[in-house]
Amino acid sequence: MEDQTAALRQDIAALAAQVQQMSSLVQAQSQRLAQAVGRLRGAGNIFLGDHTALGFLENGYLMLVDTRDRAVGIHLLHGGRWETQYTEAFRRLLRPGATVVDVGANLGWYTLVSAPLVGPSGRVIAVEPNPHLAKLLTESVHINGFSPWVSVLQTALSDAPGVVDLIWDTNVPGGGFIRPAAATVEPFARETTRVLADRLDTLIVGRVDVVDVLKMDVEGWEGVALRGMTAILDRSPGLRMMIEWSPGQDHTPAPRAEAAAMLGARGYVPHRVALDGTLLRSDWAAALAMVELDNLVLLSTGDPLTAA
Repeated sequence: MEDQTAALRQDIAALAAQVQQMSSLVQAQSQRLAQAVGRLRGAGNIFLGDHTALGFLENGYLMLVDTRDRAVGIHLLHGGRWETQYTEAFRRLLRPGATVVDVGANLGWYTLVSAPLVGPSGRVIAVEPNPHLAKLLTESVHINGFSPWVSVLQTALSDAPGVVDLIWDTNVPGGGFIRPAAATVEPFARETTRVLADRLDTLIVGRVDVVDVLKMDVEGWEGVALRGMTAILDRSPGLRMMIEWSPGQDHTPAPRAEAAAMLGARGYVPHRVALDGTLLRSDWAAALAMVELDNLVLLSTGDPLTAA
């Protein structure tokens, strides 16, 4: 009897090992299938002419992309995704019905991530100063049927209304930066476009009142743009922000120390973003000590997402 029991246990163990092996094979096959589907999706991009292609995003939506873009566009056309860990962190900030402002929208990745998640009961406002990118994004919004609740504003943000020079490279159109209109254009710049600038407080008057989520990536001009949205901060105490943070901001009229002081006084806590998109609580002293460009998620004290 004992011999039979031992033999049965051996058979069960062998069967379990076979099941585990089969499970591993099925999982590996599933991963290969997912990769194949991804390649097929990428192969389905449609070239429309005039340096423009229609790309298929990983969330199932469509985007018009400038085929000359060697920074963001090439990733969107190849894999249908961009900034995986930051996108995951950004999704955590959203909820159905939320009002989102995407500052420095570029081709509109975060706009098109936001739109289906907030839904028709929400609102998304994309702000992009480059007229070429703003036009592509406007068409992407229309193609996906988001126009009823998504708006694209072709404006630069600053701390006062005026005119600025947008300096950009056709191969990296989303990397454009602004300087006062009287500034000398850097010799490496391929294009300079003079655009209107305004305060975000003024720009969204009559469009939305309270903002729930704000993403800002304006190539070092973040501190100046923050100066122009104090009224929004006043009336949006639960505002969640994801902001590009780099030493380059210290060479603008509003260095990081000024932004940190203003945001810290309002109770905002900075968070780093881990590779899996989780939020890692930090502090303003550590944020000011950062020497490399990164994105920070800023949450007000008491926000349930604030990491312990």
